[in-house]
Amino acid sequence: MAWQSTPGNARWYGEVVFEDGDGGTTYNYGYSASQEEPAPESLSVLLPKGVEAIEYKILPTPNNEAWEDWNSQQEGQ
Repeated sequence: MAWQSTPGNARWYGEVVFEDGDGGTTYNYGYSASQEEPAPESLSVLLPKGVEAIEYKILPTPNNEAWEDWNSQQEGQ
């Protein structure tokens, strides 16, 4: 599974936001060591059964060569 890596080995951070049972929002996250960016649909494994995602997010980590470009773009915002 793509989202079972430890943070120290991860190349990607994935997050899925969903509505909890009380009507609020919460999220689950995981790390992937995949060379290629995982598909957003792969984050469905982080969802509890019976809920739908509100938002998916996949970001590079510092172990990923894409991280410096992504990080510099974030600083400019």
